Amino acid sequence: MKIPNKELYYDILREVCSFGAGHAASSLSNIIEKKVVITVPEVCMRSVKEQMSLMGDESKVVVMVNSQFELGENGTLFYLATLDDAKSVVGAMACMRIGEFGELEKSAMGEIGNILSGAIVSSVSNFIEEKIFFDPPNLYIDPPYKILDATLGKQIRNVNPILFVSVDISVEEEKISSTLLFVPLFDLVAKVWDKMSARGLLVDGL
Repeated sequence: MKIPNKELYYDILREVCSFGAGHAASSLSNIIEKKVVITVPEVCMRSVKEQMSLMGDESKVVVMVNSQFELGENGTLFYLATLDDAKSVVGAMACMRIGEFGELEKSAMGEIGNILSGAIVSSVSNFIEEKIFFDPPNLYIDPPYKILDATLGKQIRNVNPILFVSVDISVEEEKISSTLLFVPLFDLVAKVWDKMSARGLLVDGL
């Protein structure tokens, strides 16, 4: 569906995602016993083609945590960061400088991605009043195009607009930028819009 008032729609959706990010920050703070702040500077809906075009260098390697989910209907969730940013956030949480991104670092990044993704998407699922069920996450280190092709395959033809969430994580003095991609095989845009309308969050006539 087309969104009549994108600015208002995205503002509300960003607040929903920010609520989940706050829960994720609290969980991570409790685990590592450090101050963690997670903010959501941008939320928008993009087509698969548009998202692909914005990913930049096709050969650039990223760290991506991927989970399949069921939210009434199926979809896939991706949490991604550059390899350098992944090293920075894991290093900040572990109080050490990360050189090689080995199995221990992969496990830590997988847990960070799982907590963050789960909290934000659970916040969205609560907003649209549907339960969500996650499969165990997988972690990939590859160019994003290769990962998306391997995980989505032919399903990419059936993908509706992607929910793009820009996520900034601060661990004491260390700050990184990362991305959450909510890839639904159903019309998430319409589901969120319907709930906003039902709750009177949208101005009449827009």
